[in-house]
Amino acid sequence: MLRITDVREKNIDNKTFGGKAVGLSLLNKEGFLIPETFFIEACKDIGEFDNDEFQFELEKRLRPLCIDDHYHVAIRSSSTIEDAFSDSMAGHFKTFLGRMSFDEIILRIKEVVISLKIARTDNAKMGIIIQQMVDADFSGVLFSSDPLTYSKRNMIISYVSGIGDKLVSGAVPGQDILISVNDEDFMFESSDISHLLVDTLCRNSKKLERKLNHPLDFEWAIKDGKVYYLQCRPLSNITRIATQIKCVNKENLMHIPQQLLSHDKITLRLKAQDKGILISDAYLYIHNTIGQKESMSIKIEKSCFYKGYSAVIVYPQKLSSKVIRSFVGDKKNVFGNVSDCCRYGIRSFPKYENISECLDSYSKLVTEEYWISTTIIQEIYDPLYTGVLRQIKDGYLLEIARGHFLTKGVVPTSQYTIMNGKVTTKCEVKQRTWFRIIEGHVIYCVCNEGEDMLVTLTDDNLVGLVEYFNGILCTNSTVIEFGVLKLNDNKIQAYLIDFVDDGYKTDIAPSDISTGVISRGRIIGEIVHVPEPTEDSLDFHFHDEMKMCNNLSNPTVFFCKKPDISLLSLLETNDPKNIGFVFEDGSALCHFAVVLREKNIPAVKIGHFQQCEYPVGGRCILDADMANISGKERVKNA
Repeated sequence: MLRITDVREKNIDNKTFGGKAVGLSLLNKEGFLIPETFFIEACKDIGEFDNDEFQFELEKRLRPLCIDDHYHVAIRSSSTIEDAFSDSMAGHFKTFLGRMSFDEIILRIKEVVISLKIARTDNAKMGIIIQQMVDADFSGVLFSSDPLTYSKRNMIISYVSGIGDKLVSGAVPGQDILISVNDEDFMFESSDISHLLVDTLCRNSKKLERKLNHPLDFEWAIKDGKVYYLQCRPLSNITRIATQIKCVNKENLMHIPQQLLSHDKITLRLKAQDKGILISDAYLYIHNTIGQKESMSIKIEKSCFYKGYSAVIVYPQKLSSKVIRSFVGDKKNVFGNVSDCCRYGIRSFPKYENISECLDSYSKLVTEEYWISTTIIQEIYDPLYTGVLRQIKDGYLLEIARGHFLTKGVVPTSQYTIMNGKVTTKCEVKQRTWFRIIEGHVIYCVCNEGEDMLVTLTDDNLVGLVEYFNGILCTNSTVIEFGVLKLNDNKIQAYLIDFVDDGYKTDIAPSDISTGVISRGRIIGEIVHVPEPTEDSLDFHFHDEMKMCNNLSNPTVFFCKKPDISLLSLLETNDPKNIGFVFEDGSALCHFAVVLREKNIPAVKIGHFQQCEYPVGGRCILDADMANISGKERVKNA
């Protein structure tokens, strides 16, 4: 005969009574208020419910719920594959609510078991839960963490007036309450349900979540000011996601939740692969804190161009205001790779000994606020040049520099315009210093050997770069950052580093390149010389010496070495209408130059200058509008 047992019995297990029974047993043990409830042992054969002895025992259990020869009950499924960490099977099986005779209860129990066939598995059995019916004033569901963002700091309640069967079935939308969690404080807007009852729901569910160390999905009902808990199960939207590492390609990523894949560093790689453009190998590390007791062994196959890794947290993106990124590699392999530099020094050392240590640290950063985190591990190559390519009027603007960090504006660039398949303008530089990234170390390199300093490519190579990337240069608001590898046969191989559509259509003309214009406009202002940025500018920090240049009230022209990214602080603390910039050299497509054009701040580059040519405190005229004059002629003392 099938066993019938009270919810208060110890050792209720999934194999015997099903997943929903296990959840209710847990709620009972933890002191949650639940309706009168008992369980029927899981089975497959509906004939077992015709057993006289079973029916006698069932009738005895039902007596406390009998009113006028009928029973006011809820008959719920509790299959052995239901309410699990990997799959809730929500809505798959039948539930019956209301006033029933004994014969109707037997019939409904059989219908619940018959609904098991939808599971299409030979191993599943169906347990039955019978509860005293709660004629609720309000009822609904509660997620102890956000099922979409995986945030521990947000909860969601959805409710309806009366019984909640239409809500959980999807027949009615219900009212939502969004809750922000700050330690023991639960913040939410007012609703039809009293603030005290909502707070009680939140407090109880979060307490159990923290004890079990996994998020929960509750069904509940409120009657006469009391909160009854009808169901509790793992929040499978979160618990089912496995800790894993996957190579970034369409085949591997098609089954991963979309919110973990929406970052541009991932979509970039998929687009490049689709267009047949080389891009560095990358791996996605998805970490679920639930049940994760030991570090995962990270084994990644290295490509022939590998020179280290860049690890970036791509989900959650709002963990902090700063991008969390680290260069990682093996310090034992550094020095053999940099011995071909004329002179070099290590600018910064990797924070972590290896990629596993880095990923463990990242996961700990996220754990306090989120259940799930995603890190992209990208191979770093050691290019001869890095470059930037963008459409301009009637053609393309292409810039290259030796080594890395071109877009930070910290290195000079050779600039070219390409029109109708021909190089029409060249402005090439000799680059004495540059940066390499080898095994997580940022290497500062210096060369004094004449023509070896010249940053140059042949016309055929330059035109070839435009043709290679033209398939993803969709509009003139698209910017491509790329690298150029020098192969053993002296040929070059381009690869994609980054792809951005910033929505800003640049008005750069070919003539601007030869006449020093970075951003058009005209200003007369006081001369201020900005000290060169410190090494921290590579990580977006602002150097202390710049503080004296902030919050200036009069029109000002800043004289700087290069359009370094750290200069952004000057735009944040000064009125863009009252400032202009003069540079010795630098990229017209680096991040800071783009921002200058977006804010209509005049800027030019004029080549090397002495401070005495433009004395501090004096006034100058900066003209980036007039045609057919050189960069030097665009800046005159007033």
